[in-house]
Amino acid sequence: MLHDYNPFRHRDLFLRSIITFCLQMGLIYLLFTESNGLDSSSMGTLNLNAARLICTLVLHILILEEVKSSLHLMRFVKYNFNKFTADQLARAFMVALMKMAGGLATEAINILVIVQSETIDDVVKDFIAFNIISEIDNLIIKTLAFNPTRILSEHKLKFKKTDLEKSEWQVLALLWE
Repeated sequence: MLHDYNPFRHRDLFLRSIITFCLQMGLIYLLFTESNGLDSSSMGTLNLNAARLICTLVLHILILEEVKSSLHLMRFVKYNFNKFTADQLARAFMVALMKMAGGLATEAINILVIVQSETIDDVVKDFIAFNIISEIDNLIIKTLAFNPTRILSEHKLKFKKTDLEKSEWQVLALLWE
């Protein structure tokens, strides 16, 4: 965001962040409304509780990276506020805040839903579902990822062919002999 001063690009990125956050929160809300609160949790067997613990810990580790990433973004905005315009500063901080809120909400509802799961299959399904929910923002950002072919075509870089590329048919002929 620092080197791109195009306000339309900033607005587009910010809107995508808001849409991503709404998708995450919407899925979390739908899962929360289907749960019956802590009243419906069961003690479960040793195997079921072990599966609950393992899935919760693994998802916690995955979400911890999301939260740490958002804290790093917030810290960057805080210590480099002079490099942003006021509008950019607010948007950058909001993106980091949405990333952190999405991760924390995913983890909280994950614990609630996994405690209510009655079978190991349900625990694993819930774990996979919450993992996907926590990765929605990463999937969306991949659509914005760096596209080197676009930049290469914009700058019209030319690459010189090597001797090997010039004689591909000769190499193939050697292989078939």
